[in-house]
Amino acid sequence: AGSCLAQTDVYPQFESDKLPASVFQARRHTLESQMSPNRVAILFTNAEHTRNNDVTFQFRPASNFLYFTGCEEPESVVVLAPSGIDIDGNRVTEVLLVRDRNAMAETWTGYRMGPDRASKILGFDKSISISRFSEVLQAIDKAGAAEVYTTAIPEGATEGLKFMVDAYLKWKDTKKAVIGLSGMMSRMRAHKSAEEIELIKHAVDASVVGHIEAMKACRPDMREWEIQAIVEYCFKRQ
Repeated sequence: AGSCLAQTDVYPQFESDKLPASVFQARRHTLESQMSPNRVAILFTNAEHTRNNDVTFQFRPASNFLYFTGCEEPESVVVLAPSGIDIDGNRVTEVLLVRDRNAMAETWTGYRMGPDRASKILGFDKSISISRFSEVLQAIDKAGAAEVYTTAIPEGATEGLKFMVDAYLKWKDTKKAVIGLSGMMSRMRAHKSAEEIELIKHAVDASVVGHIEAMKACRPDMREWEIQAIVEYCFKRQ
């Protein structure tokens, strides 16, 4: 049975037009430069939602979380601390928390980066298991951070993400202030880099292909879902 499991040290990246880790690093550094020294930022990704039984809908990370991390895996959190916090004896300014590797889970739900690979792939100072989230909160307290920036808390969180959300909600009540990041993030995201503009153009081109193929395929009495299938196929293929 063990030979059937997804056991590999290679994390496959099938899409060639992803932004490089350096872009996300620069965004985090820009955000950190706008934060006061005694503050930290905690960003959660979206929750997964069940379609039926143990099958979930296709996962889409929270947009702001994705903008600053490039991380597309569920149950992930990033902590930004401009003044630094101590993790495993090292002073770091950013910590990404991701799911642990799990061969059985990967067999059914796909590859996981795991903490060891995540920092290398996404360019983080430190990446650790989501099971250590409470340790990070304690490290923030030891560093003397009294105020916290945050984004929307994911609703309907389950499993590891719920564990972190529950711990955060209890912990944040000990802080002097909880400050929303939406305004600061919106101003940053309003300015598109050259790399982002190229991706927007690519998305537009894919949309054009999808619409043209849909028009070419249209026939009398055709069902809407048939057109939808053609359009979505073209989008994804592009």
